[in-house]
Amino acid sequence: MARIYAGELTKVEKEVVERLRDELPDDFTVLAEVNVGRNVDIVVIRPNAERPALIIAAELKRVSRPLMGQTDGVWKELTDQGEWVEIEPSNSRDVNHYWQAVHAANALKDWLWRNQRLYRDDPEAVDEGRFSAWPDLVLLGDDTIVHRLPLAPANRFGLLFFGLDAWVDHVLAWIPRKGVPLNQREVDRLVEVMGLMELPALDARPRPIEVSPEDELAAVVRDLKERMLVLESMLEGAMRPVTAIGRPEYALTARAS
Repeated sequence: MARIYAGELTKVEKEVVERLRDELPDDFTVLAEVNVGRNVDIVVIRPNAERPALIIAAELKRVSRPLMGQTDGVWKELTDQGEWVEIEPSNSRDVNHYWQAVHAANALKDWLWRNQRLYRDDPEAVDEGRFSAWPDLVLLGDDTIVHRLPLAPANRFGLLFFGLDAWVDHVLAWIPRKGVPLNQREVDRLVEVMGLMELPALDARPRPIEVSPEDELAAVVRDLKERMLVLESMLEGAMRPVTAIGRPEYALTARAS
């Protein structure tokens, strides 16, 4: 079972991290929503002290409509009216979802290189060119949606996945050919340097106390009684007796707000 850590908790894709927790072995560490100069949705790390450690940076996109486009061009989305409309990226450099994944992976690689003395055991700095983070784009949504996208980028850097099942299989099987070795102690130190919080399993979190229908009804009755007492008290303080010809009457007194 993989360990899960997160930065910005409100953005974490619970379905994804719980799936990774359950299906990845114990030596995997998953970092969700980390900031390395730009946001990275998911970072998967599998340490290896002898050869390049596995480091995957994944961009997650939830889509409900078909997408169309090439690796280097602007992508389009099919509207309900049957028209293809260009998707405007939040960062103009990204061009499309694939390049968003690439730039996030490159930002992670650069961060790992610049901050290596903070988490690596070896005091001797490693050249920037030896660091690597593999970019994956994972499209989440209805499995019946058929996208008009390449199965893999033309430059062979990174991969596209049209569902969570295929991506998890890829993570389990991926063997990197480039990168720096990392041991488990260095991965733990990396988590500390990034200031991430460990996420417990969903089924290990405190569950709400179950309340029976009878207890719920009793609570409602008590609340109504308390409201009635407050209203009666307000009415008694708001009215005073006045003398009228032939019979007593009541007049509302002005109360300071």
